[in-house]
Amino acid sequence: MGLYFNESTNHLIVGSDPALDKAGDFSLSFGFKLDDNVGSSVQRLFMRTGSGIDYYLLELREAGHATQPNTLCFYAKDAAGKQVGALVSDDTPGQSTAWQTYCLIRSGDTFTQYIDGVANGTQTVAGFGALDPDGDLYLGCSPWGGSYFGGSLDEIAELHRALTLDEIRSLKYLPPSALPKDLAWYLPGLADVKEHWAGLSVTDNSGGLVEHPPGLFLPGPPRYVTWPPAVLRRSIFDSLVFRSPVVQAG
Repeated sequence: MGLYFNESTNHLIVGSDPALDKAGDFSLSFGFKLDDNVGSSVQRLFMRTGSGIDYYLLELREAGHATQPNTLCFYAKDAAGKQVGALVSDDTPGQSTAWQTYCLIRSGDTFTQYIDGVANGTQTVAGFGALDPDGDLYLGCSPWGGSYFGGSLDEIAELHRALTLDEIRSLKYLPPSALPKDLAWYLPGLADVKEHWAGLSVTDNSGGLVEHPPGLFLPGPPRYVTWPPAVLRRSIFDSLVFRSPVVQAG
């Protein structure tokens, strides 16, 4: 289940859009499942650069990497050159081929990674600015090719606020769309409920468009429901049963 990457050619490109910008606090989450983690290089899960010096990326260091093998490492630099350098997971998620849930939280000047709801590496950079490079967001490789990811990604989403610990833990069982507010963008894999926000253009490596108009795609017989008001939307979510990436793996 999920969006599959073959570690050699598969990748997705999310076209540059203001929804991708991170002006202050944010949360970025997704489910991931590795095929394996052999080799001595890195696998890039996502990366966004631009015309300036600012960028952000998340990479998996492979089992044979010279430093900190089997770890997840987040890097970022703001437009003024302040850097989150090698925010490294405390554990070694690269040793597992089971579904895991990743969440990156920025709260003020502090960045924290969570794996399956447990804090797994933190770093504070005083006065860190916005993360808003103007390039496309690449999933599954670097913008220049190479560093391809091998495995699956699912329920990829960003919220423009820092999630609470209870919300972070809930992502193991609920999709990000179940959270009540501030969902900036959402790219589902293969879930019971699929939704996209207007304005995002997502293409795969063969140039095919992976996009739907804003709305809900509900399980069961084919049917399409346009976005209702927020209060009604929540009542629809409350009536559905969601499956987590962990459950989907089975």
